Amino acid sequence: GDVNLTSEVVSMKGHMAWMAGQPGAVIGLSQAAQRDPAAYPGQHAISSAQEARGHAMAGDAGAAERKLDDAMTHAQAADERRGEAPPWLYYHSPAFFDLQRGIVLGYFASQPRYHDLALAALEAGYAGLPPDEQQSEWGAGYLVHIAAIHERAGDVAQACAVALTAAGAARQTGSPRLLGMLAPLRARLAARWPADPDVAALRDALR
Repeated sequence: GDVNLTSEVVSMKGHMAWMAGQPGAVIGLSQAAQRDPAAYPGQHAISSAQEARGHAMAGDAGAAERKLDDAMTHAQAADERRGEAPPWLYYHSPAFFDLQRGIVLGYFASQPRYHDLALAALEAGYAGLPPDEQQSEWGAGYLVHIAAIHERAGDVAQACAVALTAAGAARQTGSPRLLGMLAPLRARLAARWPADPDVAALRDALR
């Protein structure tokens, strides 16, 4: 009978769908997680941001931006009711929601407007994390998203520089997940810039 825990479980299933590359399931499960208005606003905030990610995966920029707006509205409401927050939402912060915004807009980063907005949101969000979180597996994963935006813009040097920082965190934490995120980025960079020395340095760092 715990509406917040029910929302969290359904939302996490949506997160698993995102990792599996299933936009329809991301959208549907995230919507289901928002269904009960009695849930704490922070639950709806993260599920709204996740639904935005699903719409972005499906290429619907308008729907993605609308759900990002919903996420920010819910996050503000949650901030006013912090005493009611479930303990599992300890990581929610303005920086976290900047990062969510950056991931969503990053799907459209081939367009200059979205590229700039996505990069600004991700960089601000990452800078707003405490140092220990920046160096964690969780925090360093956002560096991979930043590097991917530089890659889409054709900035190979910056993409590799950020990816190398993430690779260092992967080594420090021994994270297979982080290495798994970096592998396709490195492959794309190598395909576009096979002779670039920065790409070669990234390859060596990931061996």
